[in-house]
Amino acid sequence: MKKHVKIISNDEKFSRMLSLELAESGIETVNEAKLITGEEKLFIVADLDECSLEDLNNAPEKATVIGYTREDPSEIAEKCKKCSSVLCRPFYISDFLEVFGEQAAVESKRSSPAKKRHFLTVDQASKVALWGDMRIPLSDNECRVLAALCESRGKIVERERIYALLGAEDGNMGDVYICHLRRKIDNKLGLKLIYTVRGKGYILKN
Repeated sequence: MKKHVKIISNDEKFSRMLSLELAESGIETVNEAKLITGEEKLFIVADLDECSLEDLNNAPEKATVIGYTREDPSEIAEKCKKCSSVLCRPFYISDFLEVFGEQAAVESKRSSPAKKRHFLTVDQASKVALWGDMRIPLSDNECRVLAALCESRGKIVERERIYALLGAEDGNMGDVYICHLRRKIDNKLGLKLIYTVRGKGYILKN
């Protein structure tokens, strides 16, 4: 079943980041909140700290509404009967994938015995990512970002550090190169290795 997501948030940076993350899992972001066909499923992701209950009440009847908040999720859930799930910020993108029914597939791929034996590394001299015998060519900036992730494996690499590596003070360059790495590495390996930690940075889980 094809899945679509409508994001209701005034935070354009978050919306863009979430769209990129979901796209990596084959979930398309749409502008109009409408149910399309019986073969498709619509999710609405709403910032409950910003949007009104009226916004949610106008959602299509068959849409699955997922809210997120900085408040106590249990208290917010009592007020938002339309929400099937309420997540607390900050969160991992895997929290969303689980709600969308994607996490089981992601965990299954990550636990594959053949792939568990390997660790992702980077050869900065040759500018390639290494996974067992596999060599994945990288650009200069991709190599810099991946080297930082590998160096801090299992720990968050702050956005500010990524900006410094790329020679950028702000903007979405970090998101862009993380997206490039996911296409080259996560997609190729069939694994979810690079995660975004909302409001903090990125983490390599391998």
